[in-house]
Amino acid sequence: MKNIAAAISLLTSLGLYAQEEKTVAKPITEDYNFMCKTMEINKEAKTIILTEDASYKDSIIEITGAEQIVFDQASNEIIATGPYNFTIDGAVTLTPGEGTKKLRYKIGEAVAYIE
Repeated sequence: MKNIAAAISLLTSLGLYAQEEKTVAKPITEDYNFMCKTMEINKEAKTIILTEDASYKDSIIEITGAEQIVFDQASNEIIATGPYNFTIDGAVTLTPGEGTKKLRYKIGEAVAYIE
């Protein structure tokens, strides 16, 4: 009987420590910068559209030479289109070819999606 009680106690305590860690995106702060030749701000849609050799950089990702970067403040997301170069987390550098047209990045996450 003691063994059954010990096993139940052990399983319960292991369940408490086995919680999944959730990643929370960082809010937009002053830890980023961007450059471009033309900028359009849409206050209603909460977007900033950077065009003509657009660049974005924060502590995780750097995107340079993009045709357009859409900065969606409502979803904390960046979408880069056209030819661009990017480096993520200082480790992965990629210069997409002609077939790759879109990069999607949620600010604060260490993952970027290429479509």
